[in-house]
Amino acid sequence: VIQRAAQLMRPHATLFLVTPDVTGPFRRVLGDRWYHFKHREHLCYFSPRAIRKLLSECGFAHVEVRRAYHTLSLDYILRRAATMFFAQLFRRLASIPLINRIRLRIPLDEIEIVACKAAAPLKLVEGCGRTTVE
Repeated sequence: VIQRAAQLMRPHATLFLVTPDVTGPFRRVLGDRWYHFKHREHLCYFSPRAIRKLLSECGFAHVEVRRAYHTLSLDYILRRAATMFFAQLFRRLASIPLINRIRLRIPLDEIEIVACKAAAPLKLVEGCGRTTVE
């Protein structure tokens, strides 16, 4: 998919992606119950390092990878947590008046990627004792 996108894009065009981060903290805590394991939606899962390498190999330059954040209400977070563990406690906390007004900005194991299609394929050239980009 990335390779095909690179073929269709003009030089200097910008690609923007959002994808799950397999190295994220919730992935490590939840293991096989990680909420991003949706095998009908995601054919592959990437770490920031792996997506950088893939984009570079497909002809993209200036690859920037950053953690994505979501702003969620505390009652939403508590209700979601109640489906996984300590159900009764979290449901009671979520029902406290005004709890839905509290908002938290948290990372949800997603990464945002911005990459620029290179003007021409990068070609490494040996010369003068150092490797340069032509």
